[in-house]
Amino acid sequence: ASNNTAVGAAALVSNTTGTKNVAVGSLSLDANTTASFNTGIGFASLSANTTGTNNTAIGSNALDVNTTGGQNTAVGAFSLDANTTANSNTGLGYQALTANTTGTGNIGVGSNALRDNTTADYNTAVGDQALLLNTTGALNTAFGAESLKTNTTGQINTALGYQALYSNTTGEQNVAVGHQALYSNTTADHNTAVGKDALEANTTGADNTGIGYHALDVNTTGSRNTAVGSGAVDANTTASDNTGVGNESLSTVTTGSENTAIGSSAGFNVSTGANNTLLGHNAGTSNSPSGVINNENNTVCIGDSSVSAAHIQVAFQTGSDKRDKT
Repeated sequence: ASNNTAVGAAALVSNTTGTKNVAVGSLSLDANTTASFNTGIGFASLSANTTGTNNTAIGSNALDVNTTGGQNTAVGAFSLDANTTANSNTGLGYQALTANTTGTGNIGVGSNALRDNTTADYNTAVGDQALLLNTTGALNTAFGAESLKTNTTGQINTALGYQALYSNTTGEQNVAVGHQALYSNTTADHNTAVGKDALEANTTGADNTGIGYHALDVNTTGSRNTAVGSGAVDANTTASDNTGVGNESLSTVTTGSENTAIGSSAGFNVSTGANNTLLGHNAGTSNSPSGVINNENNTVCIGDSSVSAAHIQVAFQTGSDKRDKT
């Protein structure tokens, strides 16, 4: 074998035909036989490697049980230290991907990032304790300290921001962007939260969309709600099928469902009312033709009290109540 560098007790001691390896530290690459293009720097780094190629391990015990896995990069003490046959993993930071055995294509950057991952593939965690408890959940992306921290088996989640999707365990296909967005979500699926504290209290409510500061931030189990705008639908807890588009639209609704409010402060006073349609700035408030709509149901209000003209190309047509009128 040629072009190998070994510095330290028993470094590269078993190498037979492997070439272009670098081992610095006691027991570094000490089981390597035929593998090439490996770099181990630190005590017992890549210690068990036999035929795995193109691995880089820097730090005490980094990749130290890897045998045949290739194209792995571990920088930090105990990073990827349980990896055996898996390929194409990157662990940067203390104990990053430390439990990974056969999971492939994972990236953990930060202290304890993806620490408990074992067999899951194609996860990306950047930040201190990001995806810390993930074991078999795959295709997750976490950027930010403690983002997706408690996720275990949930898959295809995306969290960007400090503690985004922090409590998620098995929930899948959620997107959280912003400080503590979807923080309390545990098992719910298909939620989208963009903005600080958006959908922060959501636990099991599914198919919700909250975009804006504090949008839907106290929703717990309500599903299929849409809130766009700062403070939109931000008092909703268990109600479902509400749509609020505009700053503080439907911002006091609690348990009323199937309301639609479009416009700044539209439907601001609705709390328990259901199936109301409120279109325009301040629609459904004291400054609108309907007056305050609170617990009323099945009401339509268009515009506020400042509207001075209304135009429509054709006549309104009312639906028949199907009673016998003879």
